Amino acid sequence: MTFNNNLSSKILGILKDDPNKVALEYENSKVSYFELIQISFFFINDLEKKGIKKNNTIVVFHDKSKWAYALLIACNIKGIKYTNLDPSICKKRKRNIELLLKPVTEYNFFSTKLINFYEKLELKEAIFNFDLRFLIKMLKNISQDVLISDLCYIMFTSGSTGIPKGVPIKFGSVINFINWSKERFKISKSSKLSGLNPMYFDNSIFDFYCSIYNGCTLVPVAQESIRNTKKVIELLHKLSVTHWFSVPTFIIYCLKMKSLRSDRLCSIKYFIFGGEGFHKTKLLEFYNIYCKTAKFINVYGPTEATCICSSYEVDSDTFLDLNDLCPIGYISPYHDFKISKNKRKGELILIGDQISPGYINDINKKNKKFKIIKLNSGEIISHYYTGDIVEVSADGLLNFKGRTDLQIKHMGYRIELEEIEFHIASNTNVSQTCVIYHQKDNLSFGEIIAFVSLNNDETKNFNHSILHENLPSYMKPMRYIFLDTLPVNKNGKIDRLELKRRLNHE
Repeated sequence: MTFNNNLSSKILGILKDDPNKVALEYENSKVSYFELIQISFFFINDLEKKGIKKNNTIVVFHDKSKWAYALLIACNIKGIKYTNLDPSICKKRKRNIELLLKPVTEYNFFSTKLINFYEKLELKEAIFNFDLRFLIKMLKNISQDVLISDLCYIMFTSGSTGIPKGVPIKFGSVINFINWSKERFKISKSSKLSGLNPMYFDNSIFDFYCSIYNGCTLVPVAQESIRNTKKVIELLHKLSVTHWFSVPTFIIYCLKMKSLRSDRLCSIKYFIFGGEGFHKTKLLEFYNIYCKTAKFINVYGPTEATCICSSYEVDSDTFLDLNDLCPIGYISPYHDFKISKNKRKGELILIGDQISPGYINDINKKNKKFKIIKLNSGEIISHYYTGDIVEVSADGLLNFKGRTDLQIKHMGYRIELEEIEFHIASNTNVSQTCVIYHQKDNLSFGEIIAFVSLNNDETKNFNHSILHENLPSYMKPMRYIFLDTLPVNKNGKIDRLELKRRLNHE
């Protein structure tokens, strides 16, 4: 079934009902929906001048400014695909992504020159010549052109071959996600959502789409401020944020820095967390601070399934057994699932329209993660093999139990250890390598550790620059352990279990 994309109609409804409603709130400024959409139409004109059309792709380096958010809205209105990239991305990784995407242009909102240019335009009132009636009229006309089957955005994840994988998501999937989130987390026009997640990170899909397209307020937090937890908490408290969404790592860091207090964040109604496992012992410490005033929701969802596909509401019964991770929850009504070999425990396979159509430029559909099944009725059903091992209870509750491969979640980022190994092995002086994700216990921060055997004994000849040129900071090993040779198992493969055992006995 195809029908018109209704993201534009959602914006249209907000402009008709309350154009002065605050869309973005910073520490010292506010941006109304009227102003934000005015800027969006400036970008629509700019995109048209550059010859960028529906289904073209652009790259955005995002700093959570009103300009950048307006550009994303412009892309949504026009049906232009975009991908947000880390501004610190290494050159080779950027080049690989550009080869995959073949973007028409890029916008860099970390460029002082570009921002100054936009601000001058604003001062001259050059972009504010669109009155409300004009915007409403244009939205009515444009909104007819974009279909739910069209691609909305592309998010990149780690790839085992050394090349990142581009995950495209359709407009229909985004719309379903917005509607589900509104109901699940009781998002209303009076809600204020935290913008804690980097824009190149999958969790940011919730921040942006579930605030702007539900007509409430987004409170963007600059990434350079994130490590100052006291400042972040004070900002969210001061601006009366109602919905928190972050990775558990950030919450644990806030606990460690003693920034979370019962007399702060009193306005928060929902603490939402996901992107990695949250051990119940640390979760209990967090829960005890705010359980009288807020609900706690653990969410799960690979990028390939449109941000979130399951949720679990924490209560006191969650902590009857502390020797485990928090459950990843019950599947959303927009998803379906099965367990491999129809067992209670096995690989989780996600099914339905929320699933990505497949990785960018995987023309021959060689990637075994996706499977398309055509029914006798002609209906096409997408399957995504997550690689996550789960156990499902009789009532459908999912619990995470491990992985089928070498993929990990580190600080919320999905990382293929094989990608790190690939780049280490490209060093001409390396004979063997094996990368391990190590946690001393379930409460500790994990470390990416690289075991390396060199062709000679001179560790100084190991070229670290190869990793700097190819990997983002969160994927670089925190430690290198150099050995004469790496242990092998009876099959002649590097013995990962033995290396893990050695780390546990340090």
